[in-house]
Amino acid sequence: MTRVTLLILSFLFSFSAQAADIKAGILTEPYAGYFQGETEGADLGDADIKSYTVGARLGYQTEAGWNYGIDYAQGKGKYQATGESKFDYNSKDGGIFIGYSFAAHIKVWASYIFKYESLIKGYGTGGVDVEVDGDGFNVGIGIRGIPFVSVNITYQERSVGKIDSVDVGSDNKIKLTMLSLSLPYNFPWKP
Repeated sequence: MTRVTLLILSFLFSFSAQAADIKAGILTEPYAGYFQGETEGADLGDADIKSYTVGARLGYQTEAGWNYGIDYAQGKGKYQATGESKFDYNSKDGGIFIGYSFAAHIKVWASYIFKYESLIKGYGTGGVDVEVDGDGFNVGIGIRGIPFVSVNITYQERSVGKIDSVDVGSDNKIKLTMLSLSLPYNFPWKP
């Protein structure tokens, strides 16, 4: 056998041996973090968003490392349009996720957020509350350095469909980056 073949076989063997350490079961992963980003679009205008958030991913993880389930989060922070003062910002979103956990304590996931809601309190000169609705996605990677604690970075994008219950153009986006800590845990269970 050639050295390349031996190298490939040893890599595959070590990966499958490590994958055997992944336990199947019910996945619970509460998380808390901080995100910041910006809005863009004709109806939203340009603004900065900074917010703390808490949430959880709940689902199932297979022995092969795949995991899937629901993703829900709530945030509270500040919204500041260009040239204006800061306003209170509250957000909620919910969706589904699919991910993969590597044996080397690294995980990746993507979420489809089918319901995004935010409220900007006392916005503008009139001081009215502005409601924003839409959908979007998250893409994240996490690294677990110590048991039960994962450091995650997530890119989030939301497409705004309605502002104060009025349909708006599809070019209104919210783009965010979140740094979070999570506590992933699997309760062993096989169906």
